[in-house]
Amino acid sequence: MAIIPLKITFNIIFPLFSHASTRGGYAMKTYDDIAEWYDQWIGTSEMGNNPIFAEVAPLLGEVRGQRICDLACGQGRVARHLAQLGGRVVGIDLSAKLLAIARRHEEADPRGIMYVQADARQIDDTLVGTFDGVLCFMALMDIQDLAPTFHSVARILRPGG
Repeated sequence: MAIIPLKITFNIIFPLFSHASTRGGYAMKTYDDIAEWYDQWIGTSEMGNNPIFAEVAPLLGEVRGQRICDLACGQGRVARHLAQLGGRVVGIDLSAKLLAIARRHEEADPRGIMYVQADARQIDDTLVGTFDGVLCFMALMDIQDLAPTFHSVARILRPGG
């Protein structure tokens, strides 16, 4: 399993970055600024109901028993789905508030998910070589400068991951 870089024009409609920025002369909000609203907007429905994820799901391969990183996991919706499929999941996100919401969901419906606050471009050395696969669903468009992100992904994957 490897990272699945899926980018659509969603960022034109809903342009946010994981850190403060400006684009086209207007200020971007951070996900911490809108975390509660975002959680309500995304919701908790199963990923099988998401038409975009339905296109990505066949690319996942076998998840059961695999240690999977949900990179830029936000409020943990995809992480919960991967755990439901039998994956051992670690969600990584920059937003402390979205991670607090993800942990709240985990507390309400435990699935064994660990959440870590980190910048996708500079993931801590303690996670090097620890994942069988990395999924980054609908988030690459919100990360500025993808080269360090892809380097981080390569570092945290196990050989052959």
